[in-house]
Amino acid sequence: MRFLYSQEISNGKTSGGVKCHFADGHVLDATWYQEGFILSEGYVKQLKKITGHFTKLMTIENLANYYWFLRKQEKAGKTDCLIFYTAGFLSKNQIRFLESIEKPESLAIHHWGDIDLGGLRIFQQLQGIFPSCQPYHMDVATFTKYEGLRKPVSQEYLAKAQKLLLNEDFSRFKEVLQQIIATREILEQEAELTAIRDEREESGDALAGM
Repeated sequence: MRFLYSQEISNGKTSGGVKCHFADGHVLDATWYQEGFILSEGYVKQLKKITGHFTKLMTIENLANYYWFLRKQEKAGKTDCLIFYTAGFLSKNQIRFLESIEKPESLAIHHWGDIDLGGLRIFQQLQGIFPSCQPYHMDVATFTKYEGLRKPVSQEYLAKAQKLLLNEDFSRFKEVLQQIIATREILEQEAELTAIRDEREESGDALAGM
């Protein structure tokens, strides 16, 4: 699996064999790069389209999870997933980059982020670009599974969660928001990696799958 580094300063990693087509006619083939490369802000602004032999697009909020997912895909020998690291909320250049991706109707699009208010808002931001985008590991089952790794939040935070619960734009996350309010906790996606690491340490195979 290859990855492309599309950035303003240091955010927006993408993995997958892709070709970047620029307004002046130049084409940058990213397939060769094993360790990634940097696409500066100026080049992002000149992007016309991004093509590649991928059938899936996965956007990931946090860097550790991005690398873990990348290694997991490599280990499984999968090369059909374009993986994009958002580093939190999307910048204008990241949005431009994502909007440049050629998107056939069959392209499966998912986002994996924190189960907190920021993570839910990032998903909504992405759905503005990709209406068919679906959440990945951002459900009540995941929230419940990692109960011991959740973090407490303030009353002020819970008040904001209550407002989102009344917002129709976040109706798909109604049960998740109800759980955040009921437990007074959130779940950062890195917690899943902590659980995986602990499980592998117990089995004596701490590096497997990473």
